[in-house]
Amino acid sequence: MKLAHIWLSEPIKFNENIVNVLVVESPHVYRSLLNDLILQESGFAGDFVLSCKNETIEFCKKAAVISDVFRLDFESRKISSKLNNYICGIYEMDDNIRELFNDINDLGYKILEKLQFEADFNHFENMEDITKVFDFKLTSNESSLAESLVEYVKIQKEFFGKELCIIVGLRSCLERDELEMFYKRLEYEKLNVLLLESHQTNGFLDCENVLIIDKDLCEIR
Repeated sequence: MKLAHIWLSEPIKFNENIVNVLVVESPHVYRSLLNDLILQESGFAGDFVLSCKNETIEFCKKAAVISDVFRLDFESRKISSKLNNYICGIYEMDDNIRELFNDINDLGYKILEKLQFEADFNHFENMEDITKVFDFKLTSNESSLAESLVEYVKIQKEFFGKELCIIVGLRSCLERDELEMFYKRLEYEKLNVLLLESHQTNGFLDCENVLIIDKDLCEIR
């Protein structure tokens, strides 16, 4: 997979065991690129071009922008909806589940019999009826920002088909050992990320492929 832009001399390539870091030192250019990414994620036209095997793929369908690593909404309506659809997909209507539905519906009828007025209830007929009642939601019980972020990136790929997550300002928030752990998890889960930073931080790691656009708009690789 590659990510190209008119301001980059060549596309950013995503390979296994390598994490791409784009450092943009000019506030104006940084702001422009970030705004472009956010708009394109929402489906608007922009100057970023995402491709795989030399074929352009729609940015909004395959890329996600995480602009605030401290506000990872695991319980958003979109994620909860995908989670419930996922649950419906992994549970087939076998005999055990049908028997369970019959038992629940029988309980409903028994309750109706005790009422002194006409009433009805929602019958359980499929897994969707069950998920609506349980209202399953994802929660993040991870102990660190890096671990929570890995889980969030996994969700973006599993539920929404996002093959690339662009994460803003992460390196400034993690210690070196936390960053190393984060990269190892990404490698294990086979997740692609691009870290977008506004300034350099000391001690780039061996697994990082760093591209710097300095204040004079010169590229340093």
